[in-house]
Amino acid sequence: MSAVEFGSASGLAGALTAVALVVVSAVVAFRALRTPAVVPAHADEQRFSALRAMRHVEDIARAPRPVGSAEHIRVRDHLVRKLSELGLSPEVQTAVGVNEVDGMERGTRFRSAGEARNVVAVVPGAEGAADRPAVLLVAHYDSVSSGPGANDNAAAVATLLETARALLAAPNPLRNDVILLFTDAEEVGQLGARAFADRHPLRKRVGVVLNFEARGSRGPVLMFETGPRNGRLVTALAGAVRPSYASSLFHEVYRRMPNLTDFGVFREKGLPGLNFAYIDGYQHYHSASDTPDNVSRSSLQHQGEHALGLARRLGDADLTGLASRGDSVFFRLPHGLARYPATWSLPLSLATVTLWATVVALSIVDSQVHAPSALLGALVGAAWLVAAVLTLGTLPRRIVARGPETTFHGHPRRGGPAYLVALVAATVGSYALLIQLLRPYLEISALAVGGTVWWVLLTLATARRLASANYLAQWPLLFAALGLAVLTLPPAAAESPTLVVAGLALGAVVPVHLLAPLVHLTFVGLLLKGSVAPTAVVGSLTLLLTPVLNVITLATGWALPIVAAATALVGFTIAGVSARPTTSTGRFQGVLYALDTDTGKALWATVDDDHHALDRSAGEVGRDRLREFLPHSLHHFRHVPAPALPLPGPTVTVVDDHRRGDHRHLQLTLSSPRGATDAVLVLSGARVLAYAVEKVPGPPQIPSDDDFSLWLHGIPTSGLRIDLVLRPDRPAVLRVVDRTPGLPESAPTAAPDPAPALGPGTACGATHVRATTRLQPTPPQEDAMPGFLDDDDTTLVCRVVVNDEEQYSIWPADRENPPGWRDSGFTGTRQECLAHIDRTWTDMRPGSLR
Repeated sequence: MSAVEFGSASGLAGALTAVALVVVSAVVAFRALRTPAVVPAHADEQRFSALRAMRHVEDIARAPRPVGSAEHIRVRDHLVRKLSELGLSPEVQTAVGVNEVDGMERGTRFRSAGEARNVVAVVPGAEGAADRPAVLLVAHYDSVSSGPGANDNAAAVATLLETARALLAAPNPLRNDVILLFTDAEEVGQLGARAFADRHPLRKRVGVVLNFEARGSRGPVLMFETGPRNGRLVTALAGAVRPSYASSLFHEVYRRMPNLTDFGVFREKGLPGLNFAYIDGYQHYHSASDTPDNVSRSSLQHQGEHALGLARRLGDADLTGLASRGDSVFFRLPHGLARYPATWSLPLSLATVTLWATVVALSIVDSQVHAPSALLGALVGAAWLVAAVLTLGTLPRRIVARGPETTFHGHPRRGGPAYLVALVAATVGSYALLIQLLRPYLEISALAVGGTVWWVLLTLATARRLASANYLAQWPLLFAALGLAVLTLPPAAAESPTLVVAGLALGAVVPVHLLAPLVHLTFVGLLLKGSVAPTAVVGSLTLLLTPVLNVITLATGWALPIVAAATALVGFTIAGVSARPTTSTGRFQGVLYALDTDTGKALWATVDDDHHALDRSAGEVGRDRLREFLPHSLHHFRHVPAPALPLPGPTVTVVDDHRRGDHRHLQLTLSSPRGATDAVLVLSGARVLAYAVEKVPGPPQIPSDDDFSLWLHGIPTSGLRIDLVLRPDRPAVLRVVDRTPGLPESAPTAAPDPAPALGPGTACGATHVRATTRLQPTPPQEDAMPGFLDDDDTTLVCRVVVNDEEQYSIWPADRENPPGWRDSGFTGTRQECLAHIDRTWTDMRPGSLR
């Protein structure tokens, strides 16, 4: 019998050793998630103090500060004043930002535009710094309308202010300039970052970007996203900040999530950089409870040590070759960040798989493992893992996912830790139960070997296509293989307790150390609604721990499954009870009023799971996504008829409507008699070829969703200019819905707290009024007045650009090509460029269609 199956006579000591190994490894791993001690306000002036920074947080986060609000203006003035008090010369960049990204629904695009007012200041470097690349520190100062945004993002703004103060307290300046950029309008589409990256003169001097965010209220600061060619920058991070929790896995996960920050704008420009955030305490995110009282001082200290440490490290570095090295694989170990080139992933994976294959082959030759049994063990392990993920990863969360709180956040306000403990206990306990049940019928050594088969496949699958995440499969497999090599030695040698302990240690310590924190981070990052992920991580790790669980169950019998089941039952019960809405928690003002001024239809609506405020006597309760008022809405609302209040709808004035060849040029002025500063414009019936807001063009248009939608923010009382270029031969319908915060006085009684600006909550606590304009086809006109594509201004000279799908568009010649587009070689006026595209399309058609 192999050491994997050694008997109970020597199993008690082995069981205790196994438990100690797992516990110690997990404790050491979780220590890396600690945040540093808070530095007091009276500390040395050159140090970062969270308590000094908190004074700024309290000044900034007094009330919500959405774009265009009075509080938004007050905070901007506060920033200018504080920067001036530091001896800097801040400026306010006023510019229109136009941004466009993939929408939440497949095949759609999210477009937003509006006037942004960024606050910019420079901490001057040593002589000649103006001729060298600079360090750019970024934090947005606007917030959502539903909360004061103490964490998101007053904490980061305060971090930059305190960092600037500490840098200026040093006796000597840094080698390079440090640019402080407080961006505007991040919450409505990264408009401030786009305006800076496209048009501010300092954009050409940026050598590296450091962006600071928060998606919660506590926890360690994670470096979760990098720019291209991050090798040297990751090395700088490792040397500048201790402790720093970073992983190349985070970037792979984050870029697949529907979340965007200002950093994405700079990454598109090809700039090297790092993106930071703390993410625990999600229940306060975009909520009325995101107040200074709910800011973790320790998390703020951690954020500040990253900002100050990297500003000093990079501020004294030569930034010219910062992106000269390729990407790295990196992850946290007890001593700091382990890192190596991503190109090593494939050879390391092949070497690991070769070692594993050698160990398994020798075990089969020595009859320690039988090949058919190992194959059966692999199938059993896979079946258990799939069953665990499908049941434990989905069913128990239904106990907790009740009420509007989880509807908005996708996560309970309370009970999260209890749920995670129960999830881990249920997963491990079910596998321990499986081992006990299979012991009479299947060699546990075969189950242990079979469990590693799926890790082999995972290692090979990620070695090339997901090289930055490959370490999470390759290194656990390597040490599991080494452990199996010891535990499947010939029986005479395997009776040594020392060898048994060595085998258990090799196979357990490194996998637990790398994967245990990931269980917590995936639960915190992907929330209760994504609990399939932590279940899969726990289950996969459990397969590697088969030798350890075998030793424990041999020594204790059914104790482990029973204790695990009891723990899971208690944990799920606590989580379920804690998640129930009470009179003081879990209820939000998830109500909206919507009016169509053309049809007179009006309604009250609430989020799907919180429709208790509706007056059912008003009429039949309906349920739909309200896309006539909320374009591309993915959420369902309950609604009842409401009185049609005498509210004026948004107005669209057609300033110019003319046709040039095969293009229809529209110049519109959009305004809101109600004084709304936010609106969405939806055009259907005719394809939009190009658009601009206040003469700032959007990215080249490619075929996407049938309806063109554009969200507009900061609409002035004089109105906003919008230019559109359409196909001319079809009628078009233009719908505009403007939005003002607050509800009419006759609104249904609701909870005092506004709904979080998450999911359906972004539409709640507001009044939406819609108006429709119908545009008939335009006949050809030769002497029409110029449209925005013909204006003799800075956008006159353009070039034709083309993407990989051979789609053509135009782009201003004085701006960098957007991502995914390249020059076609033709430059001229906009009209000449459009004519060139028409000729190109004609030449590309088959002769029969010309």
